[in-house]
Amino acid sequence: MLLPLPVLVFACTQGGVTPHGPGSTPDTEETSPPSPDTSPPPVTDDTGASTTTVPPAEDDGCPSIYAQALLPAFEVEMTDADWAALQADYTTGTKSYHPAVFVYHDLVGSELRVEDAAIRLRGNPGFSWMGEKMQFNISFNEYDGDGRFLGLRKLSLDASWYDPTVLRDRVAYAYLRKLGVPASCANSATLTINGTYYGLFKNVEFVDQEYLERNFGDDRAEGGLWKYGSTLTANEEAADPVYVNAFWSHPSATWQAENTALEANIREWAGEVLIPHNDGYWCCNHNFYLYEHPADGLTFLPWDLDYTFDETPYFADPTTFYRDSTYTPHLDAVLADPIWGPVFLSALRDATEAFDPDEMATWITDWGAQTDTAYQDDLHKSFSAGERRDALERMTGFVHNRRAWMTSWLDCRDGLSDTDGDGVGPCDDCDDRDAAILPGAAETCNGRDDDCDGWVDEGAGCDTCEEHAWGPSRMMLCWEPLTWARAQEKCESYGGNLGFPKDSYDDYALWIHSYWNTTYWMGIYDWWAGGSDAAREGVWLDPTGASISAYASWASGEPAGGIAENCATWAPNSWTWADRACDLELPAVCRLE
Repeated sequence: MLLPLPVLVFACTQGGVTPHGPGSTPDTEETSPPSPDTSPPPVTDDTGASTTTVPPAEDDGCPSIYAQALLPAFEVEMTDADWAALQADYTTGTKSYHPAVFVYHDLVGSELRVEDAAIRLRGNPGFSWMGEKMQFNISFNEYDGDGRFLGLRKLSLDASWYDPTVLRDRVAYAYLRKLGVPASCANSATLTINGTYYGLFKNVEFVDQEYLERNFGDDRAEGGLWKYGSTLTANEEAADPVYVNAFWSHPSATWQAENTALEANIREWAGEVLIPHNDGYWCCNHNFYLYEHPADGLTFLPWDLDYTFDETPYFADPTTFYRDSTYTPHLDAVLADPIWGPVFLSALRDATEAFDPDEMATWITDWGAQTDTAYQDDLHKSFSAGERRDALERMTGFVHNRRAWMTSWLDCRDGLSDTDGDGVGPCDDCDDRDAAILPGAAETCNGRDDDCDGWVDEGAGCDTCEEHAWGPSRMMLCWEPLTWARAQEKCESYGGNLGFPKDSYDDYALWIHSYWNTTYWMGIYDWWAGGSDAAREGVWLDPTGASISAYASWASGEPAGGIAENCATWAPNSWTWADRACDLELPAVCRLE
């Protein structure tokens, strides 16, 4: 699970304050005065063929390179030595820029070239760099301060290994912009390196000077920009670290009302709640920017939205999920304030109304189809095409469940009663606007939590297992709670057996994909795995009869249950084993290879 971040401690450094967060590698971007270029880019279809020189008109103010109907095909050319050096950086955890030529073709075959571009790795080496696929920042102003591509100084190509949809950021940013939050523009893009197709990425607008000008206007885009609220990334001369440090020292709602864009910040926090962003400010004071708006005061800006949607349970409570004033003191002060607390609840209602699951399902379907061929051809992807389709279906179900649950939560807070007339009020009904969904209802295979028990599609006949292939390991996660014996039967039906992750790579991969967010918050900390000493106490065998002692990873003091606990479990939050009573009902880990 994601661990809470430590208490923030700031110290002045060259015109800024120190970064924070365990394992964080601040993705600092150097900036220089903008040189706008509004030339329209070409449009390509999913094969990379040009279809028109001008993208469809957008009504969200985004640069045309981020048009939703556009799938840009970017190319990078590098010397063999520079390409080898970039690949070596992935091994050493280094983020140095390397020379590159950037190419983008238009309709008639002419090309836009940036001869003095630069490319480096992006993301956090301590978490983001898993598997084979690298992520990139492409800079047009690293060697030429005035360099731009279509008015942009940088491109951010994101393909986080833990996002099988390669769409989370794109959908989340689109929703936040609809909500009126100054959020980045984003679509999808393909990348070819030295003539070889490298893969599909999310093409996300950088939070930099051009972003500030687009969202706030040229005359209000000169304030200091602080990544994580601590690392200065733009307008260094105008930045005021004393002001930013004062912000972190004065979390009261009164101070915020006088010194920050509090209503705008509340809107941004409410948007984070809906997606929900399990790696941002709402949870857990991590990925965001603070902007010193010259008129409105410090303004929160969202960033890095790839840990959203079904990475968090749909029933994540806006006021209690991961709440700890040590990490989010400003939001917690607002929640406790008699004036601003109701403003936040009103913003949550607005954010919920804007969270249209049918519209978002259309985005997921259309954008998934738009990028399907590019994904299938991606030799560096972390998941199979089938896994991606499952993830897109799960994401579609999630947005419906999230909207329904948030509506019921708000109705409960507002004192409404049984809106759908099914005999269960909103405080106990996960969807009080649909009479067919209520506690005790029959669970069907529709992506919805029909019986409001926190599990989705766990009914008889629903396929609750998803395969995950990592290197030589083929694992399957089956999240329907079953006894150990029934879980083994489930694994056998797929041609496998209950099993354990056998190394840290397996552990890490399954940890991020074991739906721990749902199981953890439902009080379930273990998954059935492939070990039992039922035949002979103390002799632990896998379902095939082989000993598991050679790769045992028991937690301290385990196994400890004696004859009362003869079946083994794996805990995603600690990567260790324990023994449990075999008649418990838990989700299961299967091995298929």
